[in-house]
Amino acid sequence: MIKKIILLGFMGLLFFACDKKIAEKVTDDDIWNKNGNDTDLYDEDGKVDSEEEADEKTDDSTPDKDNEEGCFKSSDCIEGYFCKKPDNGCTSEGICTKKPEGCDYEEDEPFCGCDMQNHRNRCFANSYGINIKSKGFCPDLERCTKDEDCPENTFCDHFYETCEGEGICKEKPLECYEFEYVLCGCDEKTHKNLCYAQMAGTGIMHPGGCGSMEECTKNSDCLDTEYCSKKEGVCEESAKGKCDLKRDEMECMMYSAIMYVCGCDGVTYQHPCFASNAGTTIDHEGECE
Repeated sequence: MIKKIILLGFMGLLFFACDKKIAEKVTDDDIWNKNGNDTDLYDEDGKVDSEEEADEKTDDSTPDKDNEEGCFKSSDCIEGYFCKKPDNGCTSEGICTKKPEGCDYEEDEPFCGCDMQNHRNRCFANSYGINIKSKGFCPDLERCTKDEDCPENTFCDHFYETCEGEGICKEKPLECYEFEYVLCGCDEKTHKNLCYAQMAGTGIMHPGGCGSMEECTKNSDCLDTEYCSKKEGVCEESAKGKCDLKRDEMECMMYSAIMYVCGCDGVTYQHPCFASNAGTTIDHEGECE
């Protein structure tokens, strides 16, 4: 019994001595919060980091790319910044600059952006990551029916969702905004958004991606997600078409405007999107008789 008491007393003295050494080693100068809240100063083993290591862990500053290295496109910059360039310097080197906010309070002064779109003022253009090509509205060019009718660096932009007939010569954008709204171009290729389609020199066939665009005469020639799309009014089964994607029904529900069309299947659809979703070519505009 006496041996056990002596042994317990010895262990208590040993614990007290160790605790005192630790207390001497870890002082208030080694930590910023003596209540023990600053756990970032400790390593995985619970030991206090060196002064250099502590400084590294507590430095949470974010690098600012504004006015740092040059850039040629906004994707070279961190989120919330764009590659700002001098006016009419759409293809020149720029500087990563924070996108402006609160543009509603800026005075209206139209500018033509490097995306060849009219912008309400400089602030609005820059907020979309677009630089300024010229002051005032973008120039109106002559009418056309094909690209060959237009000057160099322009293309014949047909009316939206039509790829033939009369159009307007349009300058190709020199830079584009980055948000995604996928479109199928008249070149039968899928583009990230309208601006990128125009940069490629093509108009828009329809919203959403393109299908395989393989030649076909009937739906069974295409994938399950496609249908044999033909020109409006061409309903003969022997006529050739292209395997295009069926439009998504949820996408079609987003169209609030009613534009009745009659499908080659004899069904009236309230919008061309629903005809595509059903996998049928449009016979004519308006309701079926």
